[in-house]
Amino acid sequence: MPERKTDIGSDFIYILLVLSYFLAGLLRTSSGVVLPDVANSIKLVPASIGLISGAYFYGYAILQPSCGALCDDKGPLLIEGMFLSLFAAGLFLFAWARTTLLLCVARLLIGAGAGPTFSGLLVYQARAFPGNLFSKLTGVTVMLGHLGGVVSITPLGYAVDCWGYKTIHLCLAVMVLIVSFTLLFLKSTFDRPSASEKGRQSFFSGFAIVFRTPSLKALLFFWSIVMLLHMNLMGLWGVIWIQKVSGAAVSHARLCMSSGGLGVLAGAVVCGIFGNKLTDRPKCVREACALLCAVLLSLTVCIELKYSWIVFLTVSFFLGIVIGAVNVMCNIFAYRIVGADDIGTVIGAANLVIFLSVLLSQWFSGAFIHFYDKYISLAFLSPYAVFFLLISLLLVFTFAALCSVQLISDAE
Repeated sequence: MPERKTDIGSDFIYILLVLSYFLAGLLRTSSGVVLPDVANSIKLVPASIGLISGAYFYGYAILQPSCGALCDDKGPLLIEGMFLSLFAAGLFLFAWARTTLLLCVARLLIGAGAGPTFSGLLVYQARAFPGNLFSKLTGVTVMLGHLGGVVSITPLGYAVDCWGYKTIHLCLAVMVLIVSFTLLFLKSTFDRPSASEKGRQSFFSGFAIVFRTPSLKALLFFWSIVMLLHMNLMGLWGVIWIQKVSGAAVSHARLCMSSGGLGVLAGAVVCGIFGNKLTDRPKCVREACALLCAVLLSLTVCIELKYSWIVFLTVSFFLGIVIGAVNVMCNIFAYRIVGADDIGTVIGAANLVIFLSVLLSQWFSGAFIHFYDKYISLAFLSPYAVFFLLISLLLVFTFAALCSVQLISDAE
C-alpha cells in the first residue's frame, strides 16, 4: 500500500470525525444520567425509561452494515455529514418531546445518526493517512469513544444539574449540526469511491467478506466475546457482584469498575502505539485471548474468596487494559486482512454482530442469574461467578478457533 502524506486539512477532518464518535459514545450511555431528569419532568414509568434508553441501540445497530458499505462506496465525509443531520434532529426532538413515543423516536434518530461515526472514522484513517499510522489512530479513536462513556456519567450529570437536559441537548444539537455542515462542505476535498468493484457493497457485503474469510470469522468471534465481557461486567453486573458477594461497600465496588473503565482507555492507547509491531506477530491475538481468560478467572477468584477491594480494583484495571487492547487489536488485524477499500463494509457487519451479541447476552445473563438463584444456588459459588466462568469457557473455545487459522494470511 503506498504511503500518503498528511496535511493540516486531513488532521482537521480527523478531529471532526473523532468529535462525532466521542459524542456518539456520550449519548449512547447518557440514559442513566439524563432519563431520571426527564422522568421527573414528564412523569415516565420505569418501563418507558427502559424503552427510551434501548431505542438508541436499535437505531445504531440495525444500520451498521449499510453505514459501513456506504462509507466505502460514497466516502465517509458525505455519509457522516448526512447522518449527523439525523443525529442533530434527534437531539432537537429529545429536548422538546413530552411523550414516550417522541422520546423513543428521538433516541432512535440519535442512534441512527451515530451509525457511521466509527466505521467512517476507520475508512478515513485508512485512506487519508499513511498505513503505518492506522494503528496509532485507531488507539486514539477507541480511547476517545470510550471516554465519551466516562464523560456521560459524572461530568454530564453535573451539567444536567446546572443547566437541565433540554439546554444540554440543544447545545449538542447545534454542535453536531456545525460538524455536519463542515463535513459536507469539505467532502469534495477528500471523498472518493472505493477502489473495489463499483456498486458491489450492500447490506450483506460485509457478512459475505467475513464468512468467506476464516481469519475474519475467528477474529469476529473473539471480538464479540470481548465486548460481551466488557458490557456485562463493567456495564451491568460488576458492581452488584462485588457488593453482594464480597461485602464491599457500594462506593468501593463502583471504584473497582471505574478502574476497569480506565484500564480500557489505557489498553486502547498502548495497543495503538505498538499495534504495528503486534500485527507482525499474529500469535499475539492468541496470547491476548489466553491472558484475558487468566485475568478474568483471577478476578472471579478474588471476588468469591472475598479478598480486599483494593485487589479487585487492581485486577479490574488489568482486565480493562486487556479488553481495551484487544478491541484495538481486532480493528488493526481486520484492516490488515481486508485493506482500505473494504474496511468500512467489514466493520459495519462486525458491529451489528457484536451489538446483537451484547444485547442477547445481557438478556441471557439476567435470565441465567435468576434461574441459578431459584433452582441451583450453590453456596460456594455465586450466580455471577458461574456466568463469568461460562464466558471464560467461551474464551477457551475462542483460543482453539484462533489457533486453527492464519490471521493475516490473506494480507501477506
